[in-house]
Amino acid sequence: MQPRLILIFAVLLAGFRPAAEAAGAIGGSVIDAASSKPLYGVHILAMRVREELNVRTALPYRAVTDRQGRFSIDAVEDGRYEVCVTALGGYLDSCSWGAPISVQVPSTAEVRIQLQRGVPLNVDFADDKRLLDQFEGRRVEGLPSVEITGPDGKRRVLSRTQGWRFTELVPPDVPFTVTVRSRLLSLSDEAGSPISAAPGYQVQVRVPQSPPPGPRMFSRGAGAGEFRVLFRVLSISEQPK
Repeated sequence: MQPRLILIFAVLLAGFRPAAEAAGAIGGSVIDAASSKPLYGVHILAMRVREELNVRTALPYRAVTDRQGRFSIDAVEDGRYEVCVTALGGYLDSCSWGAPISVQVPSTAEVRIQLQRGVPLNVDFADDKRLLDQFEGRRVEGLPSVEITGPDGKRRVLSRTQGWRFTELVPPDVPFTVTVRSRLLSLSDEAGSPISAAPGYQVQVRVPQSPPPGPRMFSRGAGAGEFRVLFRVLSISEQPK
């Protein structure tokens, strides 16, 4: 091996730190906020925040809680981390809702995380004439998009789930602004009043913990635990090219 190559290899080795030498750890527990019971099988992601770049690491450290709701991530490099928690059973993602959980390694030893159950907010487009069938499986600009804005000012785009339903788990009893935009569709609200296509239609909603059944203005309870904002498709206002 040539001397120059040996020197480069030595420099690379000097800057390499095996994962086993990272002695820091992030540990703690996850409980249900209402019952204080430990939560089993919750996925933990710890993402390092690089201060100089203000970005999160692309490959987070991971763990899963045991039956006592506890988790431990070992061999973590020193630095500041944001901890995200995702769980089944209708719990809200701790990073999407609420303040991020920030820990400093190695100074922080334990993290206690409380998860709150969300309630589904559904936005439906009633299409009695089946006008939207022509767009199934096609990428067409101007189709409905739905976003919600909470008291924190953060905008969240709702995902389309089935048919023309857009849904999101949200905290109960928190006011939201639902904004619907669609260049192609002529819409009405549930009461039958036409809606202007631009700049979008907004309605204020607050999803209760247990929505009552029965019709109400702009919204309709679709059963226990559901809340629906309903729009009706009147016509296609502009044919796609």
